[in-house]
Amino acid sequence: MLNTLDELAATASRDLGRALTAENTFARADAMRAVATTLVEAREQFTTSSGEMDILGKTYEYKQWVRSVYNAAGVPAKERRAVQNNLSYHVNVVVHDRYGSDEAAAHGYSKRSLAERRADRREQELRILRLFDGGGPISTAADALVGLTLFRQTTQRFTGDLQLSGAFLSALDYELNRLRDLADHDAVAAEDDASQPR
Repeated sequence: MLNTLDELAATASRDLGRALTAENTFARADAMRAVATTLVEAREQFTTSSGEMDILGKTYEYKQWVRSVYNAAGVPAKERRAVQNNLSYHVNVVVHDRYGSDEAAAHGYSKRSLAERRADRREQELRILRLFDGGGPISTAADALVGLTLFRQTTQRFTGDLQLSGAFLSALDYELNRLRDLADHDAVAAEDDASQPR
């Protein structure tokens, strides 16, 4: 039996709140996966103008429903883009697992197998390790964003006299937002460049 949208909203907002207050990245990822699963289940109750399930989550009604979930979870406006980016990864995985790669691809998702997605995740983990294991200069906004994000998450564990000043943390958060914008700009530019005829 399908859960109602109200029930799904309550579940998603509870798990999203859990993600926002998670003590470590593993707990946060677990909570985000739970949110993504609920979002994908909710999409089955929204329909596009052509009468199909809104698997892509593009309808106005679905977006309004998600906004209500964010509001109920208390997601600050300045953090919503980062939360959306994080969730989009998990939603992609859930859609592939729930519908299979062929149907996911038919709805506009990348046709990637679970093994390929795991290999991608492992490559991302290795990239992160290389950032902190010496090597050459960091020259892309995406790599700088990864490094600074990990540093920022680490600072949340500083206690007592080790705690950093609020002004420093605010400046750090400002730089994180700036790097996110740069990384987004670089990604769009790369997509535009790739679509140009050679």
